[in-house]
Amino acid sequence: MLSHLRRRLHYLPLPRTSSSIPPINRIHQPAVRRASLTHHLCRNYSIMPSNCNNIRIVGGAEIVVDHEGLTINECIGNVATKTDDVSVCVVSIANPTAEPWLTIQYDEYMHVLEGVVELHFEKNDGGNSGVVRVAKGQTVFIEKGSRFQPRFPEGNTRYIPVCLPAFKPEWCHREEGS
Repeated sequence: MLSHLRRRLHYLPLPRTSSSIPPINRIHQPAVRRASLTHHLCRNYSIMPSNCNNIRIVGGAEIVVDHEGLTINECIGNVATKTDDVSVCVVSIANPTAEPWLTIQYDEYMHVLEGVVELHFEKNDGGNSGVVRVAKGQTVFIEKGSRFQPRFPEGNTRYIPVCLPAFKPEWCHREEGS
């Protein structure tokens, strides 16, 4: 009975989630057609059946900073996965604090999981300054070349920074003492 169901499942049409998925003209074709369709879906549509071999463990989380209530746990990046395409971390701040003024040489997305992050900035032409307040559940984009100061007015703040390309200390100019 079970083998009969397996045979039937091979010939069931796949749900169409996008108009870009090619039509399946003849469902009752030999295994060659199924194999090529599986290969096509694995490569192009992130449907990963068990016979796709392009999925692998590439690393694990590494604590890269643990100092005075600030913990940075890198999940993807130069340290955790040896990749410089992107970095993803979980940052935890135990007590209210602020970073010095920063000028970054990468694009950064920041998603706040808990607490509040305030990003103080000055316009590039030296004009007005301002504050972007990022609350729990919100995501902010910080463009490459931006000068800003992150402040954490509440304790127990957690956020996820995503840097493109991956964070490197030499790409983040810190104005210590500011």
